[in-house]
Amino acid sequence: MNRELEKMFLKAGQSDRAYTKDVWYKIIDSLLDDFQKFIGCTFDRNSESEISLDIEYPLSPGFATWIWTPEKEKQEIISPSQLWLTLVNNDLLKIDNKNSRSSIKWSGVMGGQMAGMEKDNKIYDVFYAGITIFLFDPVSEKRLYLESGESLLEFLFHPQSNDCAQWVSLGWCKDVYGEWEDVDSF
Repeated sequence: MNRELEKMFLKAGQSDRAYTKDVWYKIIDSLLDDFQKFIGCTFDRNSESEISLDIEYPLSPGFATWIWTPEKEKQEIISPSQLWLTLVNNDLLKIDNKNSRSSIKWSGVMGGQMAGMEKDNKIYDVFYAGITIFLFDPVSEKRLYLESGESLLEFLFHPQSNDCAQWVSLGWCKDVYGEWEDVDSF
């Protein structure tokens, strides 16, 4: 990620001075570019006009935007060597046997907001971004689940001890609160 934008991201919500929409669009775009490098594949994304931005209150900014399998690749095989897809192939999916696991479609949402984080036994408000990925059968376009119930791949843009941040995979997760139950088809 562009270091200047990364610094702004890490300081978001810590000042009464709000970032402009243009600055937030640059931060979001840079986060998504960095995530593309992290997972090793391209994806389509919302245009600026489709990004949900909540920047009215400088101390609690937030955003959300969708990403998805590129239109041109929907019917193509996606390489199983890609980092996040490797997680899929190492677990048992509830998928029709006639379909290839490596041609899975996916979509996801990236959101950013303030959250409490513990450091040195103190709670600090920090801005964070995360991405939730949903996988879909390539033929039926129905959402895929592990046999154990997990249905989401989670990623977090996590601050490190050196005042930098990087994407980390949290792996397969359950939709504990039912927040994503309505995302059942591509």
